[in-house]
Amino acid sequence: MSDIYAFEIQEIKDRTVTIFAQIVHPDVDWVEDTKNFALQVLMEPFYHIKKGYVYNSAWQSFPFTQEEGNGFLESHPLKEQLDYWLELMHGREVESSEEEYKMLTSGNYDKENPRYQNMGSYGGGSAGWTISYGPEYKAFLRVAELAIAEVEMKNEKHMPWKHNSMSWEEREKITDEQWDKMYENKPECELIITVLNDKLLHHLREGTSWRSAMYDFTYYAK
Repeated sequence: MSDIYAFEIQEIKDRTVTIFAQIVHPDVDWVEDTKNFALQVLMEPFYHIKKGYVYNSAWQSFPFTQEEGNGFLESHPLKEQLDYWLELMHGREVESSEEEYKMLTSGNYDKENPRYQNMGSYGGGSAGWTISYGPEYKAFLRVAELAIAEVEMKNEKHMPWKHNSMSWEEREKITDEQWDKMYENKPECELIITVLNDKLLHHLREGTSWRSAMYDFTYYAK
């Protein structure tokens, strides 16, 4: 999946994080400022550390080592909650068996069984059998309402249609030449995210930057 956003943590103070956000994909027009989007932004560094993705490159930078990051997670006062939120955000995988795989493939199983709700895929082989489940968008939105106190957008640049400042009728009148000129500069802003519990920020460090293909879950939770 192509990167959509570039993020950098600029400041962490008390319960508030200031994050620079820039769009790096030509098909996306603005940065979202919903609570679920903000929580995803705060969760992604946790995910990178957990998966062992702490390394510096042209598209990401961490002011700490993987070993130091592991320490942040081991001492995280909300680790169990964030592990669960990651499952809501990205989906999860559980162990299965060849017998269960054959049952699922045949279609002869109890479709009302909670184990088979929101099932994304199943399969395996010599390395083991698993069932994968998709994200739980509605549950994640509920969590975001409880975790995020406020999301504020400041210093917006090159986002003329954010918050309906440009109508769809006006957008349709824009020529290709005008579009090209508008995209000479990538849309960007600062997201000011305030959480209800400052312990949620335990794994974050100023100077961390990364790219992401995340998206607002609101539409998918309907």
